[in-house]
Amino acid sequence: MKVDAASVVGITTSVNLTTSPNPSAPAGSVTLQAVVTPQSGGSPTGTVDFSGYDPLGDPLTLGTATVTGGVATLAQTLSTAGTYYLEAVFTPDPGSDWIGS
Repeated sequence: MKVDAASVVGITTSVNLTTSPNPSAPAGSVTLQAVVTPQSGGSPTGTVDFSGYDPLGDPLTLGTATVTGGVATLAQTLSTAGTYYLEAVFTPDPGSDWIGS
């Protein structure tokens, strides 16, 4: 980010999270994929933290993956049957112009 007279200037990003397969079998392997898209050109660099809640409402910390070519991927085994509520949060590399999402 660049600081200019008390204002912060940076490139905003958005994250789209998908899982594959969806739905998955209980205790089956699931691949989480977060696509980090910048508002303007370039390829964001940083990490994505994957977390959420299991079907019982218990919090999950699934892991962190590096963004490569705008994509972060993490393989997991979700053991409880039911609907999971998942999120992916992008953290840009220090000193970059990207804004986390």
